[in-house]
Amino acid sequence: MHASEPADGDATLTSEALLFTELFPIRTEGIGRLYAYAPIWNGDGACSGAKLAYHLRRDLGGQWHWLDGRLITDTPPNPARVLITIDALRTEHPALFAALTHIEEDLHWRATPEAIAAFVMRGRLADLDGHFVEALARAAGTIKNARVVHEPYARTWVIGGQPTLALAVITRVLYAQDVTAFASALPDVNALTGLAVVEKLAGDEGTIVKVLGTVAEQRKRLLQHKRLREWMGMATDDMLALRIAVGSKTEDYPANALDLRITPETASRFDVIPGQVERALQLKPDERARLVKVIADIAKDAGLIGDAYSQRNLPEYFKQVTPRLSVVWGNDKIRPYDPRSSSADFAQHGLYQCAPRYQTEPLRLAVLNAQGDVADIFVEALAREFERAHPVRLKVTRTRAVQVLTPENLQTAVRALAKADADVLLACLPDAAYTDPAAPEQFLKAQAVGRALPSLILFERTLHDIEAMPRIIMGLLARAGNTPFIFEEPLPYADRIVGLAIRRTAKKGSDDLTAIARYYGNRGLCQGWRTARALVSAGAGLTSEILAHLLPPREINARRVLIHVDGRLDKADAQTLTDWEAAHDAALYPVEITAEDVPRLYAFANRRIELPARGAAFTISEREALLFTAAPPLAGTPAPLHVRCFAPLRIEHVLDSIEALALLHHGAPSMPSLPVTLLHTDEWKTALERGVFPDATAGETAWWL
Repeated sequence: MHASEPADGDATLTSEALLFTELFPIRTEGIGRLYAYAPIWNGDGACSGAKLAYHLRRDLGGQWHWLDGRLITDTPPNPARVLITIDALRTEHPALFAALTHIEEDLHWRATPEAIAAFVMRGRLADLDGHFVEALARAAGTIKNARVVHEPYARTWVIGGQPTLALAVITRVLYAQDVTAFASALPDVNALTGLAVVEKLAGDEGTIVKVLGTVAEQRKRLLQHKRLREWMGMATDDMLALRIAVGSKTEDYPANALDLRITPETASRFDVIPGQVERALQLKPDERARLVKVIADIAKDAGLIGDAYSQRNLPEYFKQVTPRLSVVWGNDKIRPYDPRSSSADFAQHGLYQCAPRYQTEPLRLAVLNAQGDVADIFVEALAREFERAHPVRLKVTRTRAVQVLTPENLQTAVRALAKADADVLLACLPDAAYTDPAAPEQFLKAQAVGRALPSLILFERTLHDIEAMPRIIMGLLARAGNTPFIFEEPLPYADRIVGLAIRRTAKKGSDDLTAIARYYGNRGLCQGWRTARALVSAGAGLTSEILAHLLPPREINARRVLIHVDGRLDKADAQTLTDWEAAHDAALYPVEITAEDVPRLYAFANRRIELPARGAAFTISEREALLFTAAPPLAGTPAPLHVRCFAPLRIEHVLDSIEALALLHHGAPSMPSLPVTLLHTDEWKTALERGVFPDATAGETAWWL
């Protein structure tokens, strides 16, 4: 695709940006009628419907897929041929189909948009996969000692009742050497741990967590897994067997089943140029849109999809969300909020509200110093500025010098500083840490977040920036429990906004469930946080004990509580929230905010494809939207947030709440992509995985800033 064309290929050049998506309507006129069949089993011997669909597709022809608990096909079979096929399946695969008696057409079934989209994606679109891979291979580049691989990726959506496909491209950088050759050059094969890999056939990504030994030592056990038998047939006895973490699970593989996947974090461990790896993975908007067009054109030529949804063909679905709020600073000074002037407004007017304790006590600061004398001089200047211009005094309770930013050193330093009885941790890092693939800033933040320790991380260039001082002081004060400003008018659609994050870890027959809630009033005043942890039966939702701690009846009774939920809300959790709402005369408005696996938005302006402006939104329905919230500096093509609400709220109000709560990230150099109600949730979950958990179950300070 030329840089002067949008993804649907027929742009009209204008001075204004034309927004378009990676979402393509399915051309239903070419699908025909779909039929549903229910398998009838003798007794309780039912097996996988997906396996049955596979065999029917092979033996009867046409498309057969297991959807909505039914066998769905576009080719109704001859009844006599069905009986012959079932008899053959019972004979050839008795372990699977001995209990299958027949399949019966479900005359009451009607194809929903969701079912149509899934049927097309699993069938006719999947049949084009070879063409997609071939076309993307022609568009792939090469870098030193590695190959860049682009793979097609599709998901189903429904837009305005229309079955829709989201088409995207996954990019991987795979090392030229195989795992065995790479391991042979290592002084210790255990150095493989921590490297990313991808399973060659299924494409599953994971991380090596353990070297199990040789294939000879593991062969008998590995051969028990059918998925590995082909690879085991080609594996030599001296080849390594590896344990791979895939999500929350682990799988074992012979080394020949895996490719080494290079990431920006691990690039330094390979003979590659890290900058080339980063550029290959962080595709610019025009590059990514060009690759999407490659696969979209093939699907269009096959008659499967139409042009991508855009402002041209669906203008009423696109909106711009830009809250225009006035805020109240110190001395009740009211100013229109502008992130570009907020530091100056704070310097001129001061805090809206100072926490009572700081009227008599200093703000206690613990300092992690990775900048030597530069940081020492900065902290002295910071203390003088506090004394000169603000009613709160500053006191450094402890300083910890860190020479080398390894995870071990940072963890030790944070653990020590957490005991320093400080209100805020200030970390001063070298500029090199900002671009370090090992991401010491993120690791450091995760350590602080896991301990509910408020922290502010500064890089060397900021320490030398005199104009940044008001922003830094505002950030420290806010993290210590003070309020720089509040909204002049309360948000009209809620009395309270809560951020809810839930993490489940499967145990034997149970789930280790941890939940955290953060609270804000409808004028932006931080009201603290609470966390709860319990062992629940597998698949169970939030317990009444957890909800009593996170959403006490006295705080929700007769109130409208808008709940920003991190990711998808489990059905069991949604039901317990509904029951809790009914039991306590509350109005709970849960809103899912998902940042992963979301179709991208693009803007076509000035004869090129670029990112849309912050606040660009594509409203899928009255309850669902995509909202672009990324802010510069940006790398690659960030995806928007997928927002879905369950309660009778206008989607405009839901989107407004996200952008309004993003304004409260006091002291940040730019607005975050998430509202403060969900900020640094990933770091919180990472800390939990490492066994880091706060001693307290509640608090008042916003450690997530």
